[in-house]
Amino acid sequence: MAQPDGVFSIMIQVTNNLPYFLLIIMLSVLVILGYNHFSQLTVQSPDQALATARSAISMAKIEKAKEYASNSLTRSMNYYDSAMISWETENKKIMVSRDYSLSNYYADQATYWALHSQQASQVNQRRSKELVSQEIKLLKKQMNQIELLRQNLPINIKESKALAKAKILFEEATLQHSVTLVNQNIDEVKKILASLEQSSKHKLEQYFMDYHQWCDLHEQAVKQSISQKTPLIVVDKLAQSCFTYHSGRLINSYPIEMGANWLGDKQHAGDKMTPEGMYLVTKKKEGSETKYHKALLINYPNEVDKERYRKYVATGAISSSTGIGGLIEIHGHGGKGSNWTDGCIALSNIQMDELYQQCKVGTPVLIVGSLRPLNQVMP
Repeated sequence: MAQPDGVFSIMIQVTNNLPYFLLIIMLSVLVILGYNHFSQLTVQSPDQALATARSAISMAKIEKAKEYASNSLTRSMNYYDSAMISWETENKKIMVSRDYSLSNYYADQATYWALHSQQASQVNQRRSKELVSQEIKLLKKQMNQIELLRQNLPINIKESKALAKAKILFEEATLQHSVTLVNQNIDEVKKILASLEQSSKHKLEQYFMDYHQWCDLHEQAVKQSISQKTPLIVVDKLAQSCFTYHSGRLINSYPIEMGANWLGDKQHAGDKMTPEGMYLVTKKKEGSETKYHKALLINYPNEVDKERYRKYVATGAISSSTGIGGLIEIHGHGGKGSNWTDGCIALSNIQMDELYQQCKVGTPVLIVGSLRPLNQVMP
């Protein structure tokens, strides 16, 4: 049988090979579709979104969001963790079935809340600094009040150390860059100052139990000065002042320094307390008679002091081997700025010269705790 040739022959060959052409066409279409789908998956991959979220979280931490905007930062980090989990889950699937839309959503939310925490941290830091600045101003005022009060009251070693610690913590607070550390210092200073204030208040409340007696003594002394037309010296221990009167009229006042443990009435020798009560000038000293420029010796102990001393010895409050003390004077060499005597009252030499001229032997000397009520001394 003869073989066909020419065009007819070619048509027969194409017809015989038609299934192969169809297969090639179909494979080509699948390859193109697969490439397009893979390209779309590549675009949807959360790599870039995750990198952006990591960067935003890192910047938030630098802005101290962990300290000042912790809720927003925690939310951002939770979203980031969810994005990573979703991404890892999708990566376990075959490529054509992966869907990164949830991973991208979580990553975008992580970025949003990280940026939010940065802004919130900046705002909160400014507010915190403003609040701390206000706290420091108030604390400084309280520190000054406590220090002034403690300067006017005897202070024991424990209280002195506490006050010194409060000063150090306060200075550190003003220099700290971390608001958290500043607040820690401020809280500690507040506790110390509250304790010192309570201690001072308690001491003064106990001390002022004799206030009405002081007022009565002062009223009687002034009346006597009026009636006898004589000079009078009044010492107000809490005001740390010495007042001079003549014929009941106030003439002058002088700042004084007293015994280092002056709060309270003198009990015995060596207690460094300045006595309280009504006394008289028994001797005027100057030149070689005194090492304190000039001095007015008073009659401590008087009969009231002696009676109190005998009771303390009888009850065992004071040892019988401890003397009652004496040689209490108003003298010069004051102006040191602290209470330093063993119980005497010190004025500057210039002021002592003035006082010395105004007084004579027999001049009454009234020493009281305060002429002002407690609510004026410690509001």
